[in-house]
Amino acid sequence: MSAIIAAVSLISLVVWELNHKDPVIDLKLLKNRNFALTIGVMGVTGMILFGTTQLIPQMLQQVLGYSSLDAGLALTAGGLATLVMVPFAGRLSGLVDVRLLLFPALLVQAFALWNMSHLSADIAFSDAAFARLFQAMALPFLFVPINAIAYVGLKQTQTAQASSLLNVSRNLGGTIGICFAQTQLAGGLQRHQSELTQTLNPLDPNYNDWMQKAAGAFAGQGDPSTTPLAVLYSQMQRQATMLAFLDVFRAMMVVVLCVAPLVLFMRSGKTGGAPSGGMH
Repeated sequence: MSAIIAAVSLISLVVWELNHKDPVIDLKLLKNRNFALTIGVMGVTGMILFGTTQLIPQMLQQVLGYSSLDAGLALTAGGLATLVMVPFAGRLSGLVDVRLLLFPALLVQAFALWNMSHLSADIAFSDAAFARLFQAMALPFLFVPINAIAYVGLKQTQTAQASSLLNVSRNLGGTIGICFAQTQLAGGLQRHQSELTQTLNPLDPNYNDWMQKAAGAFAGQGDPSTTPLAVLYSQMQRQATMLAFLDVFRAMMVVVLCVAPLVLFMRSGKTGGAPSGGMH
Protein backbone atom coordinates (compact mmCIF):
# COMPACT_ATOMS: atom_id res chain seq x y z
CA MET A 1 0.00 0.00 0.00
CA SER A 2 2.82 2.40 0.86
CA ALA A 3 4.48 1.74 -2.50
CA ILE A 4 1.22 2.42 -4.35
CA ILE A 5 0.68 5.70 -2.47
CA ALA A 6 4.27 6.75 -3.19
CA ALA A 7 3.95 5.93 -6.91
CA VAL A 8 0.65 7.80 -7.28
CA SER A 9 2.05 10.77 -5.37
CA LEU A 10 5.15 10.91 -7.55
CA ILE A 11 3.14 10.78 -10.78
CA SER A 12 0.79 13.47 -9.48
CA LEU A 13 3.74 15.66 -8.54
CA VAL A 14 5.30 15.36 -11.99
CA VAL A 15 2.00 16.17 -13.77
CA TRP A 16 1.32 19.13 -11.45
CA GLU A 17 4.81 20.61 -11.75
CA LEU A 18 4.91 20.28 -15.55
CA ASN A 19 1.62 22.15 -15.92
CA HIS A 20 2.13 24.85 -13.29
CA LYS A 21 3.27 28.33 -14.36
CA ASP A 22 5.58 28.74 -11.36
CA PRO A 23 6.58 25.20 -10.29
CA VAL A 24 8.38 24.45 -7.07
CA ILE A 25 10.55 21.99 -9.01
CA ASP A 26 11.28 22.97 -12.59
CA LEU A 27 11.29 19.53 -14.18
CA LYS A 28 11.59 21.10 -17.63
CA LEU A 29 15.28 21.54 -16.86
CA LEU A 30 15.61 17.83 -17.63
CA LYS A 31 14.96 18.65 -21.29
CA ASN A 32 18.54 19.90 -21.30
CA ARG A 33 20.52 16.76 -22.22
CA ASN A 34 23.61 17.87 -20.37
CA PHE A 35 21.73 18.50 -17.16
CA ALA A 36 19.70 15.28 -17.42
CA LEU A 37 22.88 13.22 -17.88
CA THR A 38 24.52 15.02 -14.99
CA ILE A 39 21.54 14.24 -12.75
CA GLY A 40 21.94 10.54 -13.61
CA VAL A 41 25.68 10.52 -12.92
CA MET A 42 25.21 12.41 -9.66
CA GLY A 43 22.54 9.93 -8.58
CA VAL A 44 24.85 6.98 -9.20
CA THR A 45 27.70 8.78 -7.42
CA GLY A 46 25.48 9.25 -4.36
CA MET A 47 24.37 5.63 -4.61
CA ILE A 48 27.95 4.34 -4.56
CA LEU A 49 29.18 6.78 -1.90
CA PHE A 50 26.36 6.26 0.60
CA GLY A 51 25.99 2.56 -0.19
CA THR A 52 29.64 1.72 0.45
CA THR A 53 29.84 4.06 3.45
CA GLN A 54 27.23 1.88 5.11
CA LEU A 55 28.38 -1.48 3.73
CA ILE A 56 32.06 -1.39 4.69
CA PRO A 57 31.58 -0.84 8.48
CA GLN A 58 28.69 -3.32 8.44
CA MET A 59 30.91 -5.92 6.78
CA LEU A 60 33.76 -5.33 9.23
CA GLN A 61 31.43 -5.72 12.23
CA GLN A 62 29.36 -8.68 11.04
CA VAL A 63 32.10 -10.73 9.38
CA LEU A 64 35.35 -9.72 11.07
CA GLY A 65 33.94 -8.87 14.50
CA TYR A 66 35.17 -5.27 14.61
CA SER A 67 33.76 -2.84 17.13
CA SER A 68 31.77 0.10 15.78
CA LEU A 69 34.72 2.39 16.58
CA ASP A 70 37.28 0.29 14.71
CA ALA A 71 34.91 -0.16 11.76
CA GLY A 72 34.45 3.60 11.58
CA LEU A 73 38.19 4.20 11.79
CA ALA A 74 38.64 2.06 8.67
CA LEU A 75 36.86 4.83 6.75
CA THR A 76 39.10 7.58 8.12
CA ALA A 77 41.84 7.18 5.53
CA GLY A 78 39.24 7.64 2.79
CA GLY A 79 38.08 10.91 4.33
CA LEU A 80 41.64 12.21 4.47
CA ALA A 81 42.24 11.21 0.85
CA THR A 82 39.14 13.07 -0.26
CA LEU A 83 40.20 16.16 1.68
CA VAL A 84 43.65 16.15 0.09
CA MET A 85 42.39 15.64 -3.46
CA VAL A 86 39.65 18.33 -3.46
CA PRO A 87 42.04 21.25 -4.27
CA PHE A 88 43.57 19.29 -7.16
CA ALA A 89 40.14 18.43 -8.55
CA GLY A 90 39.06 22.08 -8.35
CA ARG A 91 42.20 23.31 -10.08
CA LEU A 92 42.09 20.71 -12.85
CA SER A 93 38.39 21.40 -13.47
CA GLY A 94 39.35 24.91 -14.58
CA LEU A 95 42.18 23.73 -16.84
CA VAL A 96 40.90 20.69 -18.75
CA ASP A 97 37.67 19.36 -20.22
CA VAL A 98 35.84 18.09 -17.14
CA ARG A 99 34.76 15.00 -19.05
CA LEU A 100 38.42 13.97 -18.96
CA LEU A 101 38.12 13.96 -15.17
CA LEU A 102 34.65 12.44 -14.84
CA PHE A 103 35.15 9.38 -17.03
CA PRO A 104 38.45 8.21 -15.45
CA ALA A 105 37.03 8.91 -11.97
CA LEU A 106 34.07 6.63 -12.68
CA LEU A 107 36.46 3.95 -13.94
CA VAL A 108 38.46 4.29 -10.71
CA GLN A 109 35.22 3.83 -8.77
CA ALA A 110 34.48 0.68 -10.77
CA PHE A 111 37.98 -0.65 -10.15
CA ALA A 112 37.73 0.17 -6.44
CA LEU A 113 34.47 -1.78 -6.23
CA TRP A 114 36.07 -4.64 -8.14
CA ASN A 115 38.86 -4.62 -5.54
CA MET A 116 36.28 -4.70 -2.73
CA SER A 117 34.58 -7.66 -4.40
CA HIS A 118 37.82 -9.63 -3.97
CA LEU A 119 38.23 -9.07 -0.24
CA SER A 120 38.04 -12.06 2.10
CA ALA A 121 36.85 -12.82 5.60
CA ASP A 122 40.48 -12.79 6.79
CA ILE A 123 41.54 -9.32 5.64
CA ALA A 124 43.56 -7.04 7.91
CA PHE A 125 42.52 -3.56 9.03
CA SER A 126 44.96 -2.05 6.53
CA ASP A 127 43.29 -3.92 3.65
CA ALA A 128 39.88 -2.45 4.49
CA ALA A 129 41.34 1.03 5.00
CA PHE A 130 43.20 0.92 1.67
CA ALA A 131 40.10 -0.30 -0.17
CA ARG A 132 38.18 2.74 1.09
CA LEU A 133 41.10 5.11 0.49
CA PHE A 134 41.44 3.97 -3.13
CA GLN A 135 37.74 4.62 -3.71
CA ALA A 136 37.60 7.94 -1.85
CA MET A 137 40.56 9.53 -3.60
CA ALA A 138 38.54 9.66 -6.85
CA LEU A 139 35.38 11.18 -5.30
CA PRO A 140 36.47 14.84 -5.66
CA PHE A 141 37.04 14.20 -9.37
CA LEU A 142 33.35 13.26 -9.57
CA PHE A 143 31.68 15.89 -7.40
CA VAL A 144 33.71 18.93 -8.48
CA PRO A 145 33.47 18.33 -12.26
CA ILE A 146 29.78 17.39 -12.00
CA ASN A 147 29.07 20.72 -10.34
CA ALA A 148 31.00 22.43 -13.13
CA ILE A 149 29.42 20.72 -16.12
CA ALA A 150 25.83 20.50 -14.83
CA TYR A 151 25.05 24.14 -15.65
CA VAL A 152 26.34 24.15 -19.22
CA GLY A 153 23.57 25.44 -21.48
CA LEU A 154 21.39 26.70 -18.62
CA LYS A 155 20.35 30.31 -18.07
CA GLN A 156 21.57 32.26 -15.06
CA THR A 157 18.00 32.30 -13.68
CA GLN A 158 17.85 28.49 -13.79
CA THR A 159 20.94 27.73 -11.71
CA ALA A 160 19.18 27.85 -8.33
CA GLN A 161 16.61 25.26 -9.44
CA ALA A 162 19.36 23.19 -11.08
CA SER A 163 21.42 23.23 -7.88
CA SER A 164 18.43 22.01 -5.87
CA LEU A 165 17.71 19.16 -8.29
CA LEU A 166 21.38 18.19 -8.29
CA ASN A 167 21.45 17.94 -4.49
CA VAL A 168 18.17 16.01 -4.48
CA SER A 169 19.64 13.62 -7.04
CA ARG A 170 22.69 12.96 -4.86
CA ASN A 171 20.63 12.38 -1.71
CA LEU A 172 18.01 10.30 -3.52
CA GLY A 173 20.77 8.25 -5.11
CA GLY A 174 22.25 7.68 -1.66
CA THR A 175 18.89 6.48 -0.33
CA ILE A 176 18.45 4.15 -3.29
CA GLY A 177 22.02 2.92 -2.85
CA ILE A 178 21.49 1.98 0.78
CA CYS A 179 18.16 0.26 0.02
CA PHE A 180 19.67 -1.54 -2.97
CA ALA A 181 22.68 -2.69 -0.96
CA GLN A 182 20.62 -4.02 1.94
CA THR A 183 18.11 -5.77 -0.32
CA GLN A 184 20.87 -7.42 -2.33
CA LEU A 185 22.71 -8.32 0.86
CA ALA A 186 19.68 -10.04 2.41
CA GLY A 187 18.92 -12.00 -0.77
CA GLY A 188 22.57 -12.94 -1.28
CA LEU A 189 22.91 -14.16 2.30
CA GLN A 190 19.96 -16.53 1.90
CA ARG A 191 21.22 -17.77 -1.45
CA HIS A 192 24.78 -18.44 -0.33
CA GLN A 193 23.65 -20.01 2.93
CA SER A 194 21.42 -22.39 0.96
CA GLU A 195 24.27 -23.27 -1.41
CA LEU A 196 26.77 -23.88 1.38
CA THR A 197 24.45 -26.04 3.47
CA GLN A 198 23.80 -28.39 0.55
CA THR A 199 27.18 -30.04 1.06
CA LEU A 200 26.91 -30.21 4.85
CA ASN A 201 25.30 -33.61 5.28
CA PRO A 202 26.33 -37.00 6.74
CA LEU A 203 26.69 -38.46 3.24
CA ASP A 204 29.74 -36.29 2.61
CA PRO A 205 32.98 -37.98 3.84
CA ASN A 206 34.66 -34.60 4.38
CA TYR A 207 31.77 -33.51 6.60
CA ASN A 208 32.03 -36.66 8.73
CA ASP A 209 35.82 -36.37 8.97
CA TRP A 210 35.62 -32.73 10.11
CA MET A 211 32.91 -33.50 12.66
CA GLN A 212 35.01 -36.29 14.18
CA LYS A 213 38.09 -34.08 14.48
CA ALA A 214 36.04 -31.19 15.89
CA ALA A 215 34.41 -33.46 18.45
CA GLY A 216 37.84 -34.39 19.78
CA ALA A 217 39.07 -30.79 19.75
CA PHE A 218 36.06 -29.35 21.61
CA ALA A 219 35.42 -32.27 23.94
CA GLY A 220 34.96 -31.39 27.62
CA GLN A 221 34.58 -27.62 27.19
CA GLY A 222 30.93 -27.61 28.25
CA ASP A 223 30.08 -24.55 26.14
CA PRO A 224 27.08 -25.08 23.80
CA SER A 225 28.55 -22.56 21.33
CA THR A 226 31.66 -24.75 20.87
CA THR A 227 29.92 -27.95 19.89
CA PRO A 228 31.09 -29.15 16.44
CA LEU A 229 27.73 -28.44 14.83
CA ALA A 230 27.50 -24.93 16.35
CA VAL A 231 31.03 -24.04 15.23
CA LEU A 232 30.39 -25.37 11.74
CA TYR A 233 27.15 -23.43 11.42
CA SER A 234 28.86 -20.25 12.66
CA GLN A 235 31.63 -20.57 10.07
CA MET A 236 29.12 -21.30 7.33
CA GLN A 237 27.13 -18.18 8.19
CA ARG A 238 30.32 -16.10 8.26
CA GLN A 239 31.33 -17.28 4.80
CA ALA A 240 27.82 -16.81 3.41
CA THR A 241 27.68 -13.27 4.80
CA MET A 242 31.04 -12.37 3.28
CA LEU A 243 30.03 -13.75 -0.11
CA ALA A 244 26.83 -11.69 0.03
CA PHE A 245 28.81 -8.50 0.68
CA LEU A 246 31.11 -9.28 -2.25
CA ASP A 247 28.08 -9.75 -4.50
CA VAL A 248 26.79 -6.28 -3.59
CA PHE A 249 30.15 -4.66 -4.36
CA ARG A 250 30.17 -6.49 -7.70
CA ALA A 251 26.64 -5.33 -8.52
CA MET A 252 27.57 -1.72 -7.76
CA MET A 253 30.59 -2.05 -10.03
CA VAL A 254 28.30 -3.11 -12.89
CA VAL A 255 26.06 -0.08 -12.28
CA VAL A 256 29.04 2.29 -12.46
CA LEU A 257 30.33 0.70 -15.68
CA CYS A 258 26.89 1.06 -17.26
CA VAL A 259 26.66 4.75 -16.37
CA ALA A 260 30.26 5.77 -17.16
CA PRO A 261 29.77 6.00 -20.99
CA LEU A 262 27.03 8.64 -20.46
CA VAL A 263 29.79 11.11 -19.59
CA LEU A 264 30.99 10.99 -23.19
CA PHE A 265 27.65 12.42 -24.37
CA MET A 266 27.91 15.52 -22.17
CA ARG A 267 28.83 18.93 -23.53
CA SER A 268 31.61 20.93 -21.96
CA GLY A 269 31.53 24.72 -22.19
CA LYS A 270 30.62 27.88 -20.37
CA THR A 271 28.15 27.52 -17.55
CA GLY A 272 25.35 29.78 -16.52
CA GLY A 273 27.03 30.51 -13.23
CA ALA A 274 27.18 27.41 -11.13
CA PRO A 275 26.64 27.86 -7.42
CA SER A 276 29.14 26.31 -5.09
CA GLY A 277 28.67 23.65 -2.47
CA GLY A 278 28.36 20.30 -4.23
CA MET A 279 30.61 18.27 -1.96
CA HIS A 280 28.61 18.51 1.28
